[in-house]
Amino acid sequence: MWDHKSKYYYITANIEVNQFYHVVMTFDKFESELKLFVNGNYIGKSTIEGKPKRLVSNNLHIGMASFERNKPLHQFKGFISECGVWDYPLKDTEITKVYNTGIYKDYYTTSDTPIGYWNFESGYDNIIFDTSK
Repeated sequence: MWDHKSKYYYITANIEVNQFYHVVMTFDKFESELKLFVNGNYIGKSTIEGKPKRLVSNNLHIGMASFERNKPLHQFKGFISECGVWDYPLKDTEITKVYNTGIYKDYYTTSDTPIGYWNFESGYDNIIFDTSK
């Protein structure tokens, strides 16, 4: 995550290649905390010193660190099965439920529906569609 002064915040976790991981990152704007969960387990947090950078008019690029001069940078090399975006930080219990059952299984598994949901099953070329309700 970048702040308004372009300082970059991150949290690291040890992962192995050729393994499936469920990754959740939350941001609490009131606490200014970025938290990382892997496979339903809390890994760590980072406190944001400034205001987060707002990307109001930009497209959401899933699986890359940034997009500059029409070139993707630091692309993720692997498979992503689903992605959701909420307008509030998920609670630990919601993260565990999503880890165990997925974001959407005939119903959303969180208190509120996500404001964006991509199941990577619809779209074309390198474009996928938001299928949130």
